[in-house]
Parts: sequence; C-alpha cells; structure tokens
Amino acid sequence: MPLRDTVVLTVHEKKMLEWVGKQRYESAIKEKRDPGLGPSRYVDAVNHIRGAECEFACSLIVNRSWRPTIGDICSPDVGKVLEVRSTILATGRLIIKPNDDGPFALIYKKDEVTFKFMGWHYAYLVKQSYPLVTKYGDPAHFVPSSDLKSLDDVMKMFRDLEVRRW
Repeated sequence: MPLRDTVVLTVHEKKMLEWVGKQRYESAIKEKRDPGLGPSRYVDAVNHIRGAECEFACSLIVNRSWRPTIGDICSPDVGKVLEVRSTILATGRLIIKPNDDGPFALIYKKDEVTFKFMGWHYAYLVKQSYPLVTKYGDPAHFVPSSDLKSLDDVMKMFRDLEVRRW
C-alpha cells in the first residue's frame, strides 16, 4: 500500500494544537527567547500554532510519536528523531540554521486542516551542499522542496534506526 503524504486534521485536533501553540508562545515570551529575524518575530501565536499543527501532522503521516511539549526546545519533534519545519507556500523551502543538527522534515500547510509532507533532509548534508544565506533574516541554508528526500526515504531511516536499537 503506498504511503499517504497528506493528512486532514479534525476539529478537536485543531483545538488541541491551537492551545499547544498558544502555550508555546507564552512560554517563549516568559523565557525571553530570541525570535530571530524570521516570521517568529511577529508578536502573536500564529507561527507557534502552525508549528504544533505541522509537527502533529508529520507524526500522523510517518506514524511516529509526537508529544505536545511546551518550553522544551531541545528535544526532536517526531519519533524522538525528526525535527519539523513548516511552510505555507506550495513551493516552500526547508530552512536549516547553522546550529541545526539531525534530520529535518518540511510540512506544507495547504489550508486550515490539510497538511502535506514535502520531504526531508539531514542538516549536515544541507550545510555542505547549500550556501549560507543572510538576505532573508537569520543566516540559514535553504533547500528547494524539489531537492528534498522522499517520504519513502524517511520511513526507511526510521526502520534502520529501529533495527540498530535491537
């Protein structure tokens, strides 16, 4: 059976994720986290809500665990391994910052309830292959969605990790 790269969230999931995003926003304000020069600099919870939605959607697509963490910005988002980045652009790019490490997935929020797995890549390979760009805010490497690894590949990565654990 082919993998499904798109998921539609329910009304109840959306409400839960809105709460998580708002709590994350409040935590970021309380902890005086630097929002950087990107979209997070805007003073509202919208990007935090979208982040929670995309993490949860990714977990459903790859069938791995997700915990609605608040204040913990060091643990991987999905399956204890995968970090998630989000986009609202159909031609969005995966953004990797200089200190990023590990595998990162890009999730596209198509509309209010529909989310699509665009692909993924390892941060260390991105840093080797794509230039560091500063003209969009914080320094970052930008990977076009056409260059991302497939959903099949991320599932293989998870299977390989599970085999190594045994």
